Amino acid sequence: MTSRSAVLTGEVVDLPKNSSQSSRHLSAHIELGLRLLHDYVPFSYDLFRGKHFVIESAQASHALDIAMLLRLFLKSKQQQDDWDVRIGVGLTEDLSNQALASLKKDRLMVLTGRPSTDDRLRLTTKFADALLSQLTSTQAQVLSYYLRFMPITHQDLADKLDKSRVNVTQILNSTHYKLFELYLTEARQLLATD
Repeated sequence: MTSRSAVLTGEVVDLPKNSSQSSRHLSAHIELGLRLLHDYVPFSYDLFRGKHFVIESAQASHALDIAMLLRLFLKSKQQQDDWDVRIGVGLTEDLSNQALASLKKDRLMVLTGRPSTDDRLRLTTKFADALLSQLTSTQAQVLSYYLRFMPITHQDLADKLDKSRVNVTQILNSTHYKLFELYLTEARQLLATD
């Protein structure tokens, strides 16, 4: 087993016109989200004009965790606008840029340069992306905490979020959290090896 690195290239999804204040607010949240995630998973990043970013992770196995958690963080902070980013994940910067350029309506794509791995991740990534895109800000917040701190009990998560355990369980079930957990587990394994 060989450890690989990964590059994530991202950009803000177009915001409505005349939304310079919303754009500044989103840029600040991207910066905050990247700093918070850096405490969870080590990586380096550059943010350009608040709308584009490049993340380099020394461990490819963490790449989709970073992408999903950043999107969940932004979704949990959205107010009136539908804040989101598109992220291309690759084992090289060229692949990351190619993945980002290929995105139209989807928000996430992974290219490893290994056809069998890309084929296995293509459909599951589309499903995970579609599920994530439909989450409310509350669902995104609860799922984000669950994925960051797993394994964690629903009661411990409820305590962190100052919610009831029953409420946290209902919200997690509505997010299909077990599917996200299975997706990230498989993705980690596929991205970590040759």
